[in-house]
Amino acid sequence: NIVLRERLAISVEADATRGVPVIHANFLGYDENAHRRGPGTNLAHAVLPGIDRALRRIWNAAHASRRRHYHVWFLSDHGQETTLPYKLETGHSVETAVQNTFDRLWAEANADRRPQTVAVGPVGYVYWPRELTDEEKCRIAPVLQSECRIPLVMVRQSEGVVAWTESGFYRMPEQAAEVLAENHPHLPEVADEFTALCGCIPHFAAGLGFAMLLGVRNRWDFRKLERTGGTGHG
Repeated sequence: NIVLRERLAISVEADATRGVPVIHANFLGYDENAHRRGPGTNLAHAVLPGIDRALRRIWNAAHASRRRHYHVWFLSDHGQETTLPYKLETGHSVETAVQNTFDRLWAEANADRRPQTVAVGPVGYVYWPRELTDEEKCRIAPVLQSECRIPLVMVRQSEGVVAWTESGFYRMPEQAAEVLAENHPHLPEVADEFTALCGCIPHFAAGLGFAMLLGVRNRWDFRKLERTGGTGHG
């Protein structure tokens, strides 16, 4: 991290001195350590002073350049939040949980095909062996929620998006307060984004996808790696 940070800072300083029109750089030290150890850990925080010093050097180099008048922007593309790896909490991956539930309850009716689960971070998608009717979705989704211990399962039906939690059944985005928390600081925006996300993938729109799995209520991370820091957008 240190070698990469210093090499990156030196390269940006050199580009600013030469008057390169557009310069972009990513400092990955905090992001990597926060994902691995958690955003509030000493290891993650230890890299921040070095990044601050590098940014100060870049700022000074940009304003000292005699070849171009630079506008300097410092930004974060996302936040970090402490998460609990789903595998550590349950003893297996979310892919295995969905498969085991399918094998136990529905394998005989779908002997030739199996569901596929794709999960990254707090979001996962389940692709069932065949296209399901609204009635079948309403029957299967709550079982996945309870059997696999998924904090939030969302399904797009012909009349809109619906959700299941351990507390019950809800319609999105109309009942987002019951699903996400009434005091959420960005409730309308998050509700609309979750609703849009449940169906924006091409395979979902074509009817090949079935359910969206979300670990946000329990701060669960569905990655197979045992990571304790999750990306927090917004």
